[in-house]
Amino acid sequence: MPEDFKVKMSENPAIKEAIEKESIFHTVGLTAFPAVEGREPFLSILVPIDIGKPGPVKGTISMSEADNTFSPRNMNYLVGKDIVFVITGVDEENDVLLCSRKIAQDKNKVALLAEMAQEGTFEGVITGIKDFGAFVEVRGVSGMLRNSDYATDHSRIASRYAVGDRINVKCKSIVKDSGRIYWEAATKYHRTTPVVCNIEEGAVTVGKVIDVRTFEQGQGVFVRPVDGSEVDVLCSMPRNIPELDRDVMVVIRVLRIQPGKTDLDLPLVRGMILGLAQT
Repeated sequence: MPEDFKVKMSENPAIKEAIEKESIFHTVGLTAFPAVEGREPFLSILVPIDIGKPGPVKGTISMSEADNTFSPRNMNYLVGKDIVFVITGVDEENDVLLCSRKIAQDKNKVALLAEMAQEGTFEGVITGIKDFGAFVEVRGVSGMLRNSDYATDHSRIASRYAVGDRINVKCKSIVKDSGRIYWEAATKYHRTTPVVCNIEEGAVTVGKVIDVRTFEQGQGVFVRPVDGSEVDVLCSMPRNIPELDRDVMVVIRVLRIQPGKTDLDLPLVRGMILGLAQT
């Protein structure tokens, strides 16, 4: 590339204006590069900006500018994903624009919070599926959609959706200190098929801890049996297993099953954790 073009990259009016105004652009992540000496991992992108020259305008997003909600281990999770970003500078040596997804997320969040005050409905993209629900991203702003806020009967999001699927949500709450957003489905799913419950009172089975909650009576542990049952078992926190957390495999005994009002309602299942499952 001619030397005069490198100079104009940093002096180009379109680029200077975009940096000054922190204009938000949209693109797709192309290639993730690992860390090299003196440089952190980064993502290559094409910047949709007209600078008066032919050919694509290349850009990079470093890992420290990738996300405002968590610290990624690498940049692979953004490859092929629609992302928002702003231009922050010019790398003259490599002829690329330096970009930040984090700043764009922050700017979008401010605008989104204002719209949320009007109780708006937004189309989001599911970016992660968990036992307790899913992470849904709206305009680059991520929030949590719990199973209990997705359906009227606690049906699991994972049974009907996958990563990349779109879903309409609205804001349920925002945690004041952290700014974490909790979504709820714009139209809650309601079951039309009977609940599958493969467990019986007195049965001993293996399950995975999917949640730990604090109630007035103490801590409760929700365990999901591995037998394909749609019903979670609520157990008291065992004294012999300190700091039991999600994803731990345990052995449980089913103590009591209280049927739902109809076969479309989840039964209330109580159990007891006997110990850790052998792996």
